[in-house]
Amino acid sequence: MTPDQITDALAAPLGLDPRQTQAIHDAIGGVAEGEPSCLLEVAEAAAGVPAAELLAELTRYFRGHAMRLNLSRVTHDPAVLGHVRPADAWDYLVLPLALGPEGHLVCATTEETLDTALAFMLRSLAVPFDVVIADVRPLEQFIAERYHYEGVEIDAA
Repeated sequence: MTPDQITDALAAPLGLDPRQTQAIHDAIGGVAEGEPSCLLEVAEAAAGVPAAELLAELTRYFRGHAMRLNLSRVTHDPAVLGHVRPADAWDYLVLPLALGPEGHLVCATTEETLDTALAFMLRSLAVPFDVVIADVRPLEQFIAERYHYEGVEIDAA
């Protein structure tokens, strides 16, 4: 989702009036293309929406809308790994998988780490993103394998 799409999806749940929504859209439009535009800070500065409130609502949104998937049944595009540094992928449990049909970066994360993963992606990614949910153990394993972490073993238990 783009920052504008996120704003539109969350406007009603956050109780934003049209003026606030437009202020956020205008502020997002002022960010240079290809630069991360942290919607959390933009919404707070432009419309007075507390970052924690926006993040909580965005987490609720993705909990209800994100597809759950089995990572072993998904095609992974190694070219997108460069969008997230290996240490960040591991720390936030965020694995870029591919570019979606709309050109959005599809990233896997877990139900348990969704809020911190979303905060990281909002602050760090300079491209629109979509989120899918995976189980913790397989995601850790795939991050270790895709980023070639040596000596990292994930227990099957």
